[in-house]
Amino acid sequence: MDKIFQQKLKEFFPQWTNSKIQTGINVSDWWEIERSLELSKEKLSELNLLEIRQSYLVRKIQSGQMKHLHDLYLVQSNIDQWHKIACEKIKLISKCDEVSLNENFIVYHHELHKRHIKKNIHPKVRMTLKN
Repeated sequence: MDKIFQQKLKEFFPQWTNSKIQTGINVSDWWEIERSLELSKEKLSELNLLEIRQSYLVRKIQSGQMKHLHDLYLVQSNIDQWHKIACEKIKLISKCDEVSLNENFIVYHHELHKRHIKKNIHPKVRMTLKN
């Protein structure tokens, strides 16, 4: 079991039970929210540290210390990699959402889109498309 979860459970269990009584929120749901916020902060803190290091190295290079140029390239590469991973996660989440949608719902919206396009086509163009 997650050691962080065990520690938090001991620490916050009375608070969670009071919240459950007052709001009806389940303890596991509360934990998921709390933990996801913590993980989010950890991920952003990594990016913040990289950006701080980047600005430090830029100042060094601007002051004429060109020996730090290689380090700056490495830090910039790490920042680019961090953003690439974040983008891939967002792409995967959006694909999962698309797959989870009901197929009838998707077909319905495609039909609406087709009608919208047909209405917005100029009448002369519409005549040539029918022929």
